[in-house]
Amino acid sequence: MNDEVAGRSRKFLVAFLAVLALSAAVMATFNYVIDPFQYYRAATLYKPVLWGGMQRYQSAGLARNFAEDTVVVGSSVTENFLPRDIRALWGKPATKLSVSGSTAHEQFLVLRTALESGRVRNVFWGIDTGAFYLAPAAVRDDQAPFPWHMYRNIPIPNIEYLLALGTSRLSIAALKGYGETDFDAYHAWYDKFEFGSAVTVKAWGGTCDSFKEKYAGAQSPLAAALVEKREQSIRQNLVELIRTYPEVRFHLFLPPLATLIYIPGATRFLPVHLPFRERLAEEVLGFQNVSLFDFQADRSISDDLSRYKDPLHFDLATTRQIIASIRDGQHRVRSVADMAANNRKLVDVVNAYDLCADGKALPKS
Repeated sequence: MNDEVAGRSRKFLVAFLAVLALSAAVMATFNYVIDPFQYYRAATLYKPVLWGGMQRYQSAGLARNFAEDTVVVGSSVTENFLPRDIRALWGKPATKLSVSGSTAHEQFLVLRTALESGRVRNVFWGIDTGAFYLAPAAVRDDQAPFPWHMYRNIPIPNIEYLLALGTSRLSIAALKGYGETDFDAYHAWYDKFEFGSAVTVKAWGGTCDSFKEKYAGAQSPLAAALVEKREQSIRQNLVELIRTYPEVRFHLFLPPLATLIYIPGATRFLPVHLPFRERLAEEVLGFQNVSLFDFQADRSISDDLSRYKDPLHFDLATTRQIIASIRDGQHRVRSVADMAANNRKLVDVVNAYDLCADGKALPKS
């Protein structure tokens, strides 16, 4: 009797495992064929679509299968670099690989994937200071676990992607015609916010007293651990790719942040921003395949609050101006001495900047 029961149990277990394996195989095959993030190939069964709010997944497929001559890498300040504008102003087909709020290592992973395609010849990389003050392998897990499996560069099947219920849901949605079909509109926000002095000052949130705190050189030395993270991150996430792909032209640019972002000068941003800028110049300007641009030096942009929705994010017209300026070689930094001079000018500008001196109605304290 016990042998009969044991035999039935074994048969049930074998049948259950067989059904489980078959179900997994069917799911994996379905997800592989539909491939909603276009990780394996550009879609042919349906019009290629992109999924909002899932850039860390989506950028892997874009980098693998859609990267063209020119790619754009960076955080949210590069999301308005529309491929059509780059084609019109730069004369080359382009793919936007921006990831909002991304760390330096996340940008490295996306760009490395694109470069491995062999199609990329130009990189527009918006350099964010804060992204390089984290650990060199830091990623964002605060919204959802980072999808490491989408960026593996070793020959292991991406089972996590193929056997995920989320992948199946997106596969069905793609077949139903959902998703963003306009690659220019994907995560572009230039037409979704109000721009101007009032909203920018409100987002800043300071008072008239904030302008009294001036920057005074080395008054706030950086902690050694923070400096070490910066050094490692620049080398591992930036310099490594520049050195590995000498045939690719890297157009690195420091975006034009509103001057207001640095107020109060003593504590707000300058203590970490200035040393990063000089260190960046020291690390990259020795490479023949690098051009470095400093748009913070363009006061026609940084002092014009009508261009911003907050002290960090600028409008589409400014984005187009940056693309044209890179094309024309404007605001290019050619030496560490150039960057040091730009830093000194930035300090002078910030310390002299005072909206309240012009009679603006800001709170006193």
